[in-house]
Amino acid sequence: MKQYCRYCVNLYVGNGIYCQAKKRILAEATTKSVNHCKMFNFCEIDAYDTGRDYKPHVKQHIPHKINREQLSIFVGGET
Repeated sequence: MKQYCRYCVNLYVGNGIYCQAKKRILAEATTKSVNHCKMFNFCEIDAYDTGRDYKPHVKQHIPHKINREQLSIFVGGET
C-alpha cells in the first residue's frame, strides 16, 4: 500500500498543516505525495475533508498468452 501524509493519524490540517509525529509544519504538496515515513499510522479519513475515504487500487489480473502448440503436447494433442 502506498502511504500519503493526508491519510495519517498524525497530520492536522487547519490554519496550517502540522505533523504531530515529526513536530513540524509541512507543505501541502508534501502531504499529497507518496512517502516512506516510519511514523505513518493509517487512517481511512482524508485530512483535507474531501468527503472521500481511502480506497486502495486493486491490481487487475492479466492472463498470460497461451502458446497453443505447447498446450497440445501436454493435453494429448498431436505429437
